[in-house]
Amino acid sequence: MKDSVFLKITRFEDAFTQIQRFAHPIDEGERIRVSEVFNRVLSRDVESPIDVPHFPRSSRDGYALVAADTFRAAEDKPVTLHLAGEVHVGSKPNIGLRRGECAKVSTGAMIPEGADSVAMIEHTEEDHETVKLYRPASPGENVIKIGTDLRAGQLVLKHGRKLTVFDSGVLSSLGLSEVEVYRKPKVAIISTGNELLGAGVRLEAGKVYDVNSVTIHQAVTASGGIPLDLGICRDDFARMADIVRSALVSSDVVLVSGGTSKGPGDLMPKVIQQLGKLDLYIHGVAMKPGKPTILSSIKGKLLIALPGYPTSSLIVYYALVDPLIRKMAREQPFELQRLKVYTATKVYSEIGRREFKPCRISKRDKGRILVKSMPTGSEAITTLANADGFMVIPENVEFLEENEEVELYLFPQRSEEIDCTKGGTQ
Repeated sequence: MKDSVFLKITRFEDAFTQIQRFAHPIDEGERIRVSEVFNRVLSRDVESPIDVPHFPRSSRDGYALVAADTFRAAEDKPVTLHLAGEVHVGSKPNIGLRRGECAKVSTGAMIPEGADSVAMIEHTEEDHETVKLYRPASPGENVIKIGTDLRAGQLVLKHGRKLTVFDSGVLSSLGLSEVEVYRKPKVAIISTGNELLGAGVRLEAGKVYDVNSVTIHQAVTASGGIPLDLGICRDDFARMADIVRSALVSSDVVLVSGGTSKGPGDLMPKVIQQLGKLDLYIHGVAMKPGKPTILSSIKGKLLIALPGYPTSSLIVYYALVDPLIRKMAREQPFELQRLKVYTATKVYSEIGRREFKPCRISKRDKGRILVKSMPTGSEAITTLANADGFMVIPENVEFLEENEEVELYLFPQRSEEIDCTKGGTQ
């Protein structure tokens, strides 16, 4: 592979389409504890190993009895039964009922042998060893029969289901401690650059703290992946090559930030060159920010190199990488809320590159929402934290006029705070 292929700019749509071909839902399953199943996707059907409930239970506080003994009961002429004992929740009855007898039961208690009904306590009157019944009871009344909810062997949850809090309750009711779910994609994260320092290290002249390993870690988690932090790698070719090779073995996707351009210290293109035959190689995407992004695949595994600037890195992540991780993790595609807004000032763009321009709402004017664009360069560490969202400027647009209508893609945390009903439409 010759250097001339590097930074051969690929249209954004083409880059997006090509990289999607190398992302497939992970079919490998793993067993996890039921206490950890929330938002995971089942890889196997779950069948009930037991009847639920597995014993007849009372659905009311009252008296277990034989319904036929109460058929003549009335308000003015109650039926009197002998109180044979009491059954508590969680205990197995040590009595069996004969005709003319009853047993006091609590809600959820097991029905003693011989009984076929439960009279509600409100319709009775207890007096020492007898109970008066003022209303007749019907067979099966207030009794939850064996297997009413689930039968042993019945399909409970089908594979491919994304599990909820309620599903975890169902699994717990079956006595299951573990279930099999699809494994989440493992995403290795590497920050490169001699200028980077880890958090807590004393700041030196010419150095900056590493931002990307933290923000990309959390972005991967939000996308449904498992981030594997491999730390900071200095601009050393041999060391960088070793780390990348190791990351390709231990993960499903490798994300590297920094070193993607054509400067003398930008080593990622050369590192990728020597990995072997590539299934895919794109160096240079017609987008802004993010032009020097590298999208590649070797032996079916994705290796993506993001720009070093934190704002640029995150924008490229959400535009190109987030859909990949979500697809592999069997997560639903994420769609940002859109809002009709107007530019507060003239906005310039670059012909030939799709621009993702962070914006902040400046004011509301006559029912319209006005937005201002924000910087995305090396000075823009706080841009995304302060932005309300971003606008997308097509490749063939050189500038937007003041008061021009555009769509603002709202960041999730801001869409909950901004009242979209006051100016603008969703």
